[in-house]
Formats: sequence, C-alpha cells, structure tokens
Amino acid sequence: MGLKLTLNFNSLVEETRKLKAKGLDIKSIADELNIKPETVSWLLMDEEEKKKNPPPKDYRVDWSCLGLSTRRLSLIGWALADLAKECVSRGDFEDFEVVVGLETQGSPLALVVADELGKSFATLKVEREKEKTLCFTSLNFSKVEEAKALLVTDVADSSNEALVEAVKLFKKNKTKLVGLVSIVNKGEVEIEGVKVWALITITPIG
Repeated sequence: MGLKLTLNFNSLVEETRKLKAKGLDIKSIADELNIKPETVSWLLMDEEEKKKNPPPKDYRVDWSCLGLSTRRLSLIGWALADLAKECVSRGDFEDFEVVVGLETQGSPLALVVADELGKSFATLKVEREKEKTLCFTSLNFSKVEEAKALLVTDVADSSNEALVEAVKLFKKNKTKLVGLVSIVNKGEVEIEGVKVWALITITPIG
C-alpha cells in the first residue's frame, strides 16, 4: 500500500511539472488536475522546501480510467442523467431546457446527459490569458442566454476558478442555472448560489 501511494504521489509531481513546462500557469494546472492552486505550488517546490512547508489539505480526483472507455463514460453520463431527473422530480431544482458541459472534462458527460434526457446541449469553453480567466460560451449547439440550464462537470470544487467563473458568466448572461451535477463533489453544498449534486461526495473528517 505504501509503495502504491508513493508511486501515485510521484506521478502527480511529474505530471504537475510537465504541465508547468508546457507553459500553463498555477491556476490552469490546478483546474487540469482537479486540485487547489496552493497544492500545485507545493508540488512544484523542491524537496527541501517541501520539508519546511506542510502540504495543503487537498484531494486529487483522478477519473481517467472512466474517461478512457466510451462505454464507462456513457454509463457515468447515464447515471448523472438519472441523478438530474431525480433532483427535478424531488423538487431539488427546476426542470431545464439546456444541458451545458464545462470543457474539457464536462462536455462529454453533458452530451450523454442531454441525449438521455432529450434536452438541448451546449458547451462552455474556458480560456486563460496569463493569470486572468476568460470564459465564453460556444453557441453552435444551442442558445443558453436567458434559458434554464443544468451545468455538468467532473468535479465540483469552489477552488476551481474556471468553474466559479463559469457560473458567474451564466448569471451575467441572464441564464438561470437550476443546478450543477458532477461525478465527484468536494464537499460543496452550492457554488455561487447554485446547488450542487453529485454521484460521490467527499467529506473531510476532523
């Protein structure tokens, strides 16, 4: 068990350094790896610095084994669609017209959810320029402005700047986000006032 954990940690450090070498900034790396920006900064420290600075409390969510299989991805998408349908029937959030996926991880899932529920599909692309987050909607699939929409992503985490900025952008465009569904929820009840529901919720103890 100890060897496996060490290998996983070392691979995360290596992956972080590779993304940094490609020119990604701290926030972009954090969004890519589903970890906090301060965790990225810590991972990029040399060994001596790590000894002087304790690691931030964080959780790495790696669902690559699901994404590598179209069948598994479809099944997870189906489960998210079932969750969304249940939330509507319980009155947890309103019915919606459009399912929006947050690129890149959320879009394939959102497409399956939209197809399963017979809803329109849209995708939200996030681009960065230095430290600033720029978001814009890709409306080639369906119009989301002033519509009721469900946002789909892989991991719900308020430290994910791209996700937070996406929610703000919807509000600015007068889109009514009825809720957010994800595979994993890092203990969030809501993000920017939008309720979060997930297949798996991580709850820290202590």
